[in-house]
Amino acid sequence: MYPARCIFYFLNGFIGAALNVVMAVLAAVVFSLIESQGQGDVAGLAEAVAAFAPALFAFMFLLGPTTNCSISMEGSAFWVIRTMPVKMTKVFNAKLLVNLVYYGVSGIAASVILAIGLKLSFIYIVLITLNALFIAALGGNMGLLINILLPKMKWENENQIVKQSAAVFLTVLAAFIFAALFVLGALYLPVSPAWYLAICAILCCAINVVTYIIIMTKGEKILFAKI
Repeated sequence: MYPARCIFYFLNGFIGAALNVVMAVLAAVVFSLIESQGQGDVAGLAEAVAAFAPALFAFMFLLGPTTNCSISMEGSAFWVIRTMPVKMTKVFNAKLLVNLVYYGVSGIAASVILAIGLKLSFIYIVLITLNALFIAALGGNMGLLINILLPKMKWENENQIVKQSAAVFLTVLAAFIFAALFVLGALYLPVSPAWYLAICAILCCAINVVTYIIIMTKGEKILFAKI
C-alpha cells in the first residue's frame, strides 16, 4: 500500500481528512459559545454557518486527494498493471474508492458534528452530508483525471511525486479555486442557505458524473498515450 511506502502520501490524505473534522468541531464550539450568550438570531446564524460547509469540504478534500499521484506512484512498475488481465477501469475505480473512504468517512463525521453542534434541522443534515460525499468524490475524480493527463512515471524519490509533481500542484490550485467560489456563493447568491447547499450538491454531482465518464471511457487511452 502507498501509505506504508511513503509517509508523505499518507499524511496528504490524513491531514486533510483530520483537519476537516477539527474545523467542524471548532465551528460547533464557537456556535455553542455564541448561543450561550443568548444574543441575536441563533437559528439564522447556524444556517448561515452551514452554508459555508461546501467551502470547507472543497478546501480540505481537494487539497490532497489520494488520487492525484496514484498513477505516478506506480512508476516503472506500471507495466505490471498493463500486463495483468484486469481492465484499467477496475484499477481506476479502486483508486477512486480509496479516496472516497479517506474523505467520505471524514465528511460524514464532520456533517454529524456540524448538525449536532449547530442544532440544524433534518434537511440541513441531509444537504450537508450530500455535499460532503459529492465533494469527496469530486476530489478523487479530479485528482485522478489530472494525474491521467499529467503522469510522472520516472522519478528517484516518492516525495517528488507527492510534493513536486504538476498534477499535485493543479489539484492544490483547484482546492483554492473551488473553496473561493463556494465562499463567494455563500456570501452573495440571493438564495437561502438550504437552497444554496442544494445547488452546491447538484453542481458537484454533475461535475462528478462528467469527470467519471471521461475517466471510464477515455482515461486508459489518454494515459497510455502519455506514457
